Amino acid sequence: HEARKLFRKATLAKEDHAPSWQAWALLEAELGRTREARKLFGRGATCCKPHAPLLAAWASMESRIGRIEEARMLFLRAHEADEKHAPTILQWSAMERRVGATGEAKRLLAKGLHHHSQNTHLLHGMALVEKAEGNLDAARQQLMELTKGGAKARGVAFHALGKLEAEQGNFHKARVAYQQGIKQGDDSCRVKCYLDLAQLEVLQGTLDEARRLFETGAAHGGHSDATYVQAWVRFEKRHGNENRTRELFRASVDLSPQDPRVWLQWGMWERSRDRVEAARACFSRGVKHTSGNAFLWQAWAVLEAYTAQNVESARRLFVKGTKACPEDAPLWMEWALMEQSKGEGAQRARQLFEQGSHIQPPHVPLFSAWARLEESHGNLEKAAELDKQLSEIEAMQRGVFRGTP
Repeated sequence: HEARKLFRKATLAKEDHAPSWQAWALLEAELGRTREARKLFGRGATCCKPHAPLLAAWASMESRIGRIEEARMLFLRAHEADEKHAPTILQWSAMERRVGATGEAKRLLAKGLHHHSQNTHLLHGMALVEKAEGNLDAARQQLMELTKGGAKARGVAFHALGKLEAEQGNFHKARVAYQQGIKQGDDSCRVKCYLDLAQLEVLQGTLDEARRLFETGAAHGGHSDATYVQAWVRFEKRHGNENRTRELFRASVDLSPQDPRVWLQWGMWERSRDRVEAARACFSRGVKHTSGNAFLWQAWAVLEAYTAQNVESARRLFVKGTKACPEDAPLWMEWALMEQSKGEGAQRARQLFEQGSHIQPPHVPLFSAWARLEESHGNLEKAAELDKQLSEIEAMQRGVFRGTP
C-alpha cells in the first residue's frame, strides 16, 4: 500500500515520467494483478512519449501469459520508439524463439548485433537460436567466441555450454564447462554454474556430491539467490529430511516473500504430509504478501474443499480469489467444479463456467469441463456448441503459437 501511494504521488507530480509508470506496473504484475498492471502500462504509454523500456516491459508481461499477438504489437512499438534498444530486441527474440519462430528471432538478433556487435546477451541469444534450430556446432562456436570476453561473457558462455552438453547427454563435457564457469565467470554466473552442476549430479544419482555442491554454492553467493535456494529446497524435498526442507523453505520466503511460488510449493508440500494447519498457514501468509496470485487462492480453496471438507470456507476463498484475480479462468473453473461435485450443483457451476468463458485468452480446459457438464445433464445441443467453440479456440491458439496468422 505504501509503495502504491508513492507511485501515485510520483505519477501525479510528473505524469509524463515513463519509468514511474513502468515501475508501478511491474510491481502490480509481480503481485499477480495483471489487469491493473495492464492499465498502468497503458496510462504510461498514453501520457508519455514513446518509451521503449516501458513498452518492452509491457510486451514481456503479455508474452508470459500467452498473449503472443498483443506482445508482438507492443514489441514492435518499442522497437519503433528506439530501434537500438538492446533489451527490447533480446526479449522480443526470446519470445519468438520460445514459440518456435526461430527465423524471426534470428532476424531480430542480427539487427541488434548490427548496432551492438559485442553485446554478450545478444550473442548468447543467437547461440540459443542456433541450438533451437538444431545447429549445435554453430551454437558451440558462438559460445566459444564468447569465452574470449570478460568475466560476465565467460560466465554466460560456459554456463550455456554446460547446459547444451548436458542436454545432449555429454555429461563429462558439461561438468568441465560448469567448472570453468565457476572459475572464470562473475558472481551471478558462478552461482548458476554451481546450481546446474549440482543438478547434473542429481541426474547421475550422486546425491552426496550434489548436496556438497549445493552447500558450496550457497557459501559462494547462492544463499542470497532465491532461485538457487528454491532449487535446493526441491532437492531436499525429494532426497532430504523434513526439518532441513522446512529450514530452506523459511530461508526462501525470507529472501523473496513476494514470490508466490515459494508459498505455494511450501503449502503443497505440507499438504502432501497431511499437515493441513501448516499448509493453511502457508497459503494464508502467501495471499497476504501476493493477494493477486490466483494459484495461491486456488490451492487454499482446494485444500479447504477436498482435504478439510469445509465447502463454506472454500467458497469464501473462491469469492475472495476471483475478486482479487477476476481474469484467471482456471480459478473460475475450479470453483465451478467444486460446486458441481460438492456444492450447489449444476446451475451454479454453469454460471461460474459462463463467467470464466469470457476471459481472454480462452482457457481450453474450462470449455471442455463445461461441455462435459452439459453432456452429463442431457443438454447435448449446448455440449455440441461448446465443443465447437473448443475446436475453434484450439485451432486459433495453434496458429498463434506457430507464429502464423
